[in-house]
Parts: sequence; C-alpha cells; structure tokens
Amino acid sequence: MNSRLPLLLVLLLISASTAVGQTQGQIDSYFKRFPEADANGDGSLSRDEAKAHRQQARRSQQRVADPSEGDNLNSESRISGIALSESISPVNVVSLKSDDGVDLSFGYRAPKGEGPHLTILFFHGGGGKSNMQKLKANLLTHPIHTRFLEKGFVTIASTRRPY
Repeated sequence: MNSRLPLLLVLLLISASTAVGQTQGQIDSYFKRFPEADANGDGSLSRDEAKAHRQQARRSQQRVADPSEGDNLNSESRISGIALSESISPVNVVSLKSDDGVDLSFGYRAPKGEGPHLTILFFHGGGGKSNMQKLKANLLTHPIHTRFLEKGFVTIASTRRPY
C-alpha cells in the first residue's frame, strides 16, 4: 500500500492543477497580449474572462477560416458564384435511368459558342442522392460551377449512384 502512495499524490496534484486551470502567471501573460479580454474593465483579468475571450477568439477564427472549408450540410461558401445569364447558357436536363431503374438524370450548362468544349463533371458529395432542383441551383449559382463555365467548360451536375 505504501508503494501506491506516491502515485496517488501525483494523481491528486494533476487533478488539482487541472481543476484550477491556468496559473496566475499564465493569466497575467494572456492579459498583456490581449488587454481587451478584460470584459468588465477593472484592470485585471479573471480566469472566467480569459476563458470567455479564448472561446470567442476560437469562434471568430472558425467564421473567418478559409471560405472553401466545410463539407457538410451546415457549411456555406462565402465565395460568390458568377452570374451568367440563362438566356446565354441555359440549364439543360437529361433524364436517364439505369437498366435496373435507378434515376441517373443530370443537368448541364454549356458555354456560349461552338464546341467542342472541355467538360467537367461534378458529383455531389455525401451518402444520398441530390434532387434535380439542387443540381440546377448548383449549376446556376455555385462558385466553382459558374467559374468553370465562365472559362469555357461545359459543367455537368450529377448525383452519384447510391448502391
């Protein structure tokens, strides 16, 4: 039992330091770097103020991160698409079914002028199927789709075949 006493003391010290969080020296150093963290303006920084400032800074960094980041339903690009008139480049829909009845329809836009044109095919990500309304919206407004179209590519928006 005596051989376990030093281990127990180490664990207690680790637990105590974790519960306290930052040392006063660390908080003072943080205050020197970020005086705006003093939310109540009393000239000193509390642990709670430092913690709240760090959390706010993390949230701000997430909002101003690379606008191309994000691959989930909640992400939204902050890069705008290029408005290209549908009268010049309409959205065309091709209805297609596989031999086993799976809908493989897709939409595309072609640049102005005679071809042949380079072509880029976009498959939406994720595990499900995207509907034609969403595929059309991507062809009309998505920054990557519209920028390729502007550069002379045929852009195709398709859903991948779910198995």
